[in-house]
Amino acid sequence: MRSKVIRMAEAHLAGMAVLDLGEVRVTETPSTVEVEYKGSAIELPLSRTVADNAARFLIGAAVCADAQCSGRYLYNGPIID
Repeated sequence: MRSKVIRMAEAHLAGMAVLDLGEVRVTETPSTVEVEYKGSAIELPLSRTVADNAARFLIGAAVCADAQCSGRYLYNGPIID
């Protein structure tokens, strides 16, 4: 499962963000899959689309972590005082 999720995420990222493979953790239980990346985690129920959903989470977490490391902000709304 871990390798499938990573392959799907890397294919979509295609250079947008660097995925640190040492920080990816995928834990499977009989009813859920937990995905963690650099402190962000999600627990997903087992379903036919669990690998897709896990890859989507991993993509978002990687883009967010990359933005934070480089000092960019993902918020694109008005300035909050």
